[in-house]
Amino acid sequence: PQDTQDQGSGGNQKAKSSKQSLDIPLEELEHFDMPTIQPTTTAGRKAGKHLAGLNLRRGRFVRSIPGDPRSGKIDLLATITAAYIQGAQFKGAKNKLGLIIKKEHYRIKQYRQQSGLLFLFAVDGSGSMAINNYGAAKGAAIALLEKAYVYRDQVAMLFFRRNRADLLLSPGSSLSKAYRVLKRIPAGGRTPTGKAILKCLKMTKKAKLAKEVSGVVLILFTDGRANQPIQPISEQQDRETVSMKELKPLCIELGRHLAAALVIDTKRIAYQNQNAKEIAQWLNAQYLYLPKASAAQISDSLNANMDLWRSL
Repeated sequence: PQDTQDQGSGGNQKAKSSKQSLDIPLEELEHFDMPTIQPTTTAGRKAGKHLAGLNLRRGRFVRSIPGDPRSGKIDLLATITAAYIQGAQFKGAKNKLGLIIKKEHYRIKQYRQQSGLLFLFAVDGSGSMAINNYGAAKGAAIALLEKAYVYRDQVAMLFFRRNRADLLLSPGSSLSKAYRVLKRIPAGGRTPTGKAILKCLKMTKKAKLAKEVSGVVLILFTDGRANQPIQPISEQQDRETVSMKELKPLCIELGRHLAAALVIDTKRIAYQNQNAKEIAQWLNAQYLYLPKASAAQISDSLNANMDLWRSL
């Protein structure tokens, strides 16, 4: 049918012909699709990534949308076409010298600026290997920031111990700030893994909502010994059992919002416990056993997966 052709490949032909002349019968253009922002009907990683980086000022031109010319760059052809399609009256009935451009006819250009990934490091600072873990995470974070400008990546770091999960480095791409902020810090105490995961979840949701990055990659350093519950417990309850019960739904929820995740198991003895593996499964994360993790090992693991993560 004619209608189907107008909505499909015919739409492109009409758009091309409209550049050459506006002398086209209105009835032939009534099915012409003007570029507009389509509402997001389903939540998901691809939808979020599709919208990430959209703006009205810089980047690669994507489409034209209805809007105020004062807020962006006007698309003259799309504006004239919109006025013509919507049946705006010509000035002068006989010679048809021009169109009446109304407020609702204005179309402004929309661009997409390249958006990178947010690499969120969460480091367990409770055990005897905490300083080593922190050094490895810091080195890997610095390595990412040294080339962050290429892909517009951002890096953030959480350090959790005792009953706190502190944000040492807020999301950003400043190398000098990272050198200044990421200094040696005290270690020891219980492991509030639940609080760390909860904070990661909040940060991930905030980053996705702001659409400043195309996705969040979590790098979690842990020995698997979660023994500081989020909620107060009685003396009869086992801290680790309660903590792991709290962790499971939090990890599953966080995993739904992440582009990818990497769990670095730092326990000294491989067969000591399998908690870190469980956490990796709940997060749908890649698992690595590195009892003496180094910055080079972490960087190699990240670089090996980088192309895949950027394509998600």
